[in-house]
Amino acid sequence: MNIQELLTIADKVVKKSSGRHLTDLQSDLLKASSENQTYEQFANDRGYCLDYIKKDVGSTLWQLLSQALGEKVTKKTFGKR
Repeated sequence: MNIQELLTIADKVVKKSSGRHLTDLQSDLLKASSENQTYEQFANDRGYCLDYIKKDVGSTLWQLLSQALGEKVTKKTFGKR
């Protein structure tokens, strides 16, 4: 499965579960996570504060995916799938 297929599936399951689509930043973070990029690298590359990416964007993303899939998803566990 390529990254675009992964993003499409993730967006569909989140939309079905929560009624909202992933934001562009959440999609970008999901893509970066699939490439094993750290939060720090992601934040620096895009000019965001590390705490914002880690505690807001990332936290919300993993919660949305966990809820949609019915199992706990984290940055660490996502990369192993």
